[in-house]
Amino acid sequence: MALAPQNSPFPPAKEENNSNCLMNRCMRALGTRFGGLEPPTRGIPNRVAGKSRAIDTKSENEMLFSEAFTSIPNARDLAETATSLRPGRVFRSGNPSSAIMEDYTKLRQHFRVQHLLDLRSAEEHALDDGWHAVLNNGTIKTYHFSDRLGVHTDTEAIEMLDEELPYCELHRFSLLEKRKFIPKLLWRLPKLKTLIALAWKTAGYDDKMKEILLPEVNALGLPLVYEVILETAKNEVKGCMDTILQALQNNQPTLIFCKLGKDRTGLISALVLSCCDVDRSEILKDYALSNGLNEVALGGVENMKEVEGVDRSMFSSAPPEVLEKTFEFLDRRFGGVHEYLDHIGFSHHLQRQLKDILT
Repeated sequence: MALAPQNSPFPPAKEENNSNCLMNRCMRALGTRFGGLEPPTRGIPNRVAGKSRAIDTKSENEMLFSEAFTSIPNARDLAETATSLRPGRVFRSGNPSSAIMEDYTKLRQHFRVQHLLDLRSAEEHALDDGWHAVLNNGTIKTYHFSDRLGVHTDTEAIEMLDEELPYCELHRFSLLEKRKFIPKLLWRLPKLKTLIALAWKTAGYDDKMKEILLPEVNALGLPLVYEVILETAKNEVKGCMDTILQALQNNQPTLIFCKLGKDRTGLISALVLSCCDVDRSEILKDYALSNGLNEVALGGVENMKEVEGVDRSMFSSAPPEVLEKTFEFLDRRFGGVHEYLDHIGFSHHLQRQLKDILT
């Protein structure tokens, strides 16, 4: 079911115009050579979903979210580190689709999670078919953003397999798609080196291209990845913030997740915590709890042949310095987190609403 753009709760963020320069023309011409075509998302039969209901979260203080599961990775309540937040409202984790029955039942019954924000790419979705169990009695909403058409939502319902599980919604906001990410990442690298590397790529010499670009990518590391995400996924970030706020207004807890619950989840979590004026040291502490996973998950970019030879240790960790550099970028580029969110359409008024509910 496609929603007309004028009816969408998520108007697109205002994008900046790129100059019509040689770099842009080269990257547009080579877009599909860097993974611009996305695999189709695996279909799910349409069925009738149940009705949503408001829930009471008072009992959730009895069990720490971070200690509750054996098969949901990297899980925690944002309030476990940011003690000024009310617990039981916003959670984060890695991908829960492979959770055992005991864990997804606990997620849905005890913690009453009714909204799940899936930040993974279309490529990652296509490889994941475990949602029928976790999402029974729920709906999958996939959001597609276009500068010309606005936002369209594909909706797929999953039938109720267990009547005791409350209705929930899975919201798919892909924060890292190759077709947008790769050109912007190349733009952020030294221009002359990038043009030379693209020339080698066009001529069929991938090794020469990697020899030039990979040292630059390694040197800039995860902060570069985060900066590119924040610049290329403004609509998706706004959609995430809108969805979290709407869930909070309806007293319905939300789980934010990606594949590992480290990078994309860490960014959205940091934005939510910053909205609530949580001390930056606590935000960095929450982010650093994902250190030690020793895996890389960047929407499938990490599996491209063009990045073979990259220093994966630079992208598998979560030291607080990485997020600190991201904050410095937002301070320098937009004037701070609050100004970035206002820039993409999540206004200061909406930010205050989120803070009032969460604190």
